[in-house]
Amino acid sequence: MACMNAMAEKRLLHSVMMTPWVILCALLLTPAPLQAQDDSTLIWLRDNLPPAFIQSGPEKDQGIVDGVVSMLMTALPQYQHRVKNANMARILHMIKQKRPVCYAGFLKTPEREQYITFSRANLLTMQNGIIIAKAHRGDRFEQGQAPLSLATLLGRADLIPGLIRGRSYGASIDRLLKERAPVQTLYRTEGNALEGILKMLDVGRIDYSLGFPWEAPYVAKRIGLNHKFSILPIEENYRSRWVKNYIGCPKTPWGIKTIHHIQEALNELMPSETYMHHQLKWFPREMELEIRAAFRRLLLKPGRSGNEASPP
Repeated sequence: MACMNAMAEKRLLHSVMMTPWVILCALLLTPAPLQAQDDSTLIWLRDNLPPAFIQSGPEKDQGIVDGVVSMLMTALPQYQHRVKNANMARILHMIKQKRPVCYAGFLKTPEREQYITFSRANLLTMQNGIIIAKAHRGDRFEQGQAPLSLATLLGRADLIPGLIRGRSYGASIDRLLKERAPVQTLYRTEGNALEGILKMLDVGRIDYSLGFPWEAPYVAKRIGLNHKFSILPIEENYRSRWVKNYIGCPKTPWGIKTIHHIQEALNELMPSETYMHHQLKWFPREMELEIRAAFRRLLLKPGRSGNEASPP
């Protein structure tokens, strides 16, 4: 009996001695509560997509969307603004985490609308076009008449296209390339692939390529070949060539409120010539009148001043 009492006392003493360690371990293993979110902090995310976003080099922060974000930062003094670089996977992950972040270069999709609240459409870009060397417009491309039928070009045995392997050029164009791309198509796969494509166009190794109208002029300028290329619309996607861009924040009370403030700022900024300067920047000069007209028609026409964002 005495032995049993001694054993019980020993177990009790051991239990008492271990209790602080148990409590400490429990505290360490319990997830710390999230810190209260500061409603005045707004983190602008940007990915590496020159010239929409330019993260490095002598033209750092001078991209199309960089300029718009800069204007919004000035127009929204109630926020403490920060800029953070991230790839698109990280951007979407942070928004899904309901962090105080926004991204100013979204394309709107039904899947994204489930967890992102969007501003009004605030910028326009264009579908991929056909890139050709200006020196070749007259003799190989029907005097450069636009739009050009990609299906027709792909069927011509005298023309060699150059493409970037693994890149999507849009669903309809991808299907066309899969069905009709000629065997003599040249592909680039390494980094800075568009640089290689443009260099081959310049020396005549290929006859045409595909790309966004705003990226080819930027890359061409960077490698000393500016003003040597034209970007012509593709007949197969000509009717839907304009693509609207949106600003997006998490679909939370903070995100909805922030988008409302962004929306109010956009309503004031978008009609200005300074804003148009950013929209036009890095596009070919010959596209200016066309872009101005599309911007007015699609983004500034009556009824589009604030109906696309949720109320605060």
